[in-house]
Parts: sequence; structure tokens; C-alpha cells
Amino acid sequence: IERAAAGRDAPQLLAVLRAYLCGDDAVARAQVARHAPRRILQVSEGTGEPTERRRVPGVAALEPRAGRVFGLEVRAVSRSRVAVQWQADEACVQGVDLAHRAAGWTFVRVGSACD
Repeated sequence: IERAAAGRDAPQLLAVLRAYLCGDDAVARAQVARHAPRRILQVSEGTGEPTERRRVPGVAALEPRAGRVFGLEVRAVSRSRVAVQWQADEACVQGVDLAHRAAGWTFVRVGSACD
């Protein structure tokens, strides 16, 4: 996570991701909500289905995962954007992108791809 953050508020990114990926209480939801936009891009893909892209309420789309993540990968997409992906189950990969802005790290995309 520190490497992906590229020196841009790595402790904040770690705290936000820990709350989102591991949390399941009101404290985690509040921390995620502080870094969620009002509306966020949601991208859904399924085998043989067209990709669906839509804007949805940020807080609703970013319900903390309560540790239900397997095979977590974190990578820098650019100097100010990080992508996080994990296996939600045997058939689905889920992920979020966060961008570093003046106020810190903000969720900018949620997505899933399932077979």
C-alpha cells in the first residue's frame, strides 16, 4: 500500500482501506463515508454480458467488506490513483479505485466482474 501510494498520505490510504476491507461496524462505515463521493462510478461485467457503467450513491456502493476479501492486490494506476482488487468468491473479482486529491484519498470507482 505504501508503494502504491507513492508518498501521498500512505497512512491515510492504509486506514481507509483497512476500514473498507476489514471493518464491519459504525466506525468503519463512518470512515469510509468520509472518503466516499456523493455518487460513484460502478462498473459491472459478466461473462457474455455487456459492461454496465452507472453512477450510484457512494456510501451505498461502499459498504465495508468485513474481511470477506481473498487474494488482495493493490497497485498504482498512476501517481495519484490506486486500484485494489480481490476475489469475493470463486466466480467474482471485485475492486475499487481511489484517487489522491487535495483533501486526501477518495474512492472514485467500484467494480465487479463475474463468470
